[in-house]
Amino acid sequence: MENTKVIFTEDSIGEVQLFSDDKKAGKMDISVSDGKLRVYHTEVDPEYEGKGFAKLLLNQLISYVFQ
Repeated sequence: MENTKVIFTEDSIGEVQLFSDDKKAGKMDISVSDGKLRVYHTEVDPEYEGKGFAKLLLNQLISYVFQ
């Protein structure tokens, strides 16, 4: 089962993390400053490529922004 969460490691730097069966399968590097959200990098472990996991990361980010 897949789940995602948004984690901020510093004041404005964070990740959208994706887990599949409790194993980290992907992440999206983000930051928030001056009211702007920036996405720097999206990565999915090669083992999980082609399963739509990057879209799950994006959907979590969108949900976070509009909550």
